[in-house]
Amino acid sequence: MLDMKFTNGSLKNFDRSVRGANTTVLDSRVTTPSTSLDSGASTNDTWDNEVAKVYGALTYWCCWSYPETQLRFGIKIIDGGQPGGIGPRPYWEVMWDLNATEPEPVWIPNGADPSVPYKWPRETGFLINAVAASSHTGLTVNVDIQDIPKGRG
Repeated sequence: MLDMKFTNGSLKNFDRSVRGANTTVLDSRVTTPSTSLDSGASTNDTWDNEVAKVYGALTYWCCWSYPETQLRFGIKIIDGGQPGGIGPRPYWEVMWDLNATEPEPVWIPNGADPSVPYKWPRETGFLINAVAASSHTGLTVNVDIQDIPKGRG
C-alpha cells in the first residue's frame, strides 16, 4: 500500500493544488484527497500497489496551496515496480514554492532513505513536517502542518 496523509493543525485553510498520477497499470486508487484541507482536518491519497509491484510502475503526487501567500507544497510517491519481488522500495520526493499558479512542481528528494523524516523550511510560513514508514513494498508518508508560534517566525 502507498499512502500520503496530510493533517492540518494550522488555523489556516489550504486548497488542493496540482494532483496527478502516472501509472502503467490499472488505476488502483483506494482514497482520493479532498479538494480543501481545512483547519483541524486531514485527508489521504492512497493507492493499492499490488499490481504495480509486478506489472509496472506507479507515481502519484498531491500539492496544497495557501492562496494568501501563493505557498504551494506537496509530496510525490514513486514505486518503480518489483517484478519477481526484486527492485528498490518505493520512495518519495518533496516540493515547495511561492508560485501556486505554476502548473509543474519542481521535485527534490526527501533524503537518501525513504524512511527519513523531512522538514520544509520555515520560509513556507508554516511548520510542515513529514514522517514516513517505509518497507520493501510499501510507503506511508504523514505530513503535519502547524502555524509557526508567534514571536518565533
